[in-house]
Amino acid sequence: MPACLAKNKDGGNKLNQQLKQHSITLAQGRRKSAPNSSFTALCETESLTLATDFHKLSDQHFPFNSTCYEIMRMCHDQNEFFNKLTMYRCASEALKEVLNVISRDKTPLMDMPLDPPLIMHPESQKEFTNFSLLTHGFGVPGHAASWSTALKLIDTLNRVSMNPKAFCSQIQRPEFHWMEQKPFLPMQPPTNNFNF
Repeated sequence: MPACLAKNKDGGNKLNQQLKQHSITLAQGRRKSAPNSSFTALCETESLTLATDFHKLSDQHFPFNSTCYEIMRMCHDQNEFFNKLTMYRCASEALKEVLNVISRDKTPLMDMPLDPPLIMHPESQKEFTNFSLLTHGFGVPGHAASWSTALKLIDTLNRVSMNPKAFCSQIQRPEFHWMEQKPFLPMQPPTNNFNF
């Protein structure tokens, strides 16, 4: 069924007629218990296009350099800057794990198979599917776009930490007084060897 039928007054009836030809019946008003939101007005095609566009625009146009500069601007000295870097690097590892979890979502959207093999626990998948239905498919891809943007920001901040003076010069903004503290030793990339 074309996406436009979902918004058509008779779209539901036409869909039910088509499904009956394949011996499938849907209960009337099955989504009426769900809360209304701006996603209610969207078809899955529109929601997924919105999520894809949001991801692409965030990746290409989010102000990564300005955000890094403002993070540095809030620091009073090198120690504070490097403490923040450590905090962001830990957050990066957590975000990667969350992205790994949500990438396992097998909610059937658009032309995907209706019964793909599950990777998650069935109850977990049920909740992901419910969230996807409420957002008409935007939810998980939308969050993935946001968290991927956060990861790219942290990667940018890590690169900036190697030479903050050169970064300030590159983006043509003033340096900070703490960059003059001696010795300025760029923080090394994380080794991911955590010892507790």
